[in-house]
Amino acid sequence: SKICNKLIKDVEFPRSAIVGGVIRNGEGLIALGAFKVEEGDYIVVCCLPRSIKEVEKLFL
Repeated sequence: SKICNKLIKDVEFPRSAIVGGVIRNGEGLIALGAFKVEEGDYIVVCCLPRSIKEVEKLFL
């Protein structure tokens, strides 16, 4: 995806979206700005309905 190998702070999430956490290797993690997204991570994103499509595009 477009966010793989990027720091959370460098990903251009919509203003109405926030990363709630990451699941990596079955472990729940808190993803702050300096967190690097890796292949296979599950990213939990909370956003308003109007931003869903924009957030989905980041993961394609």
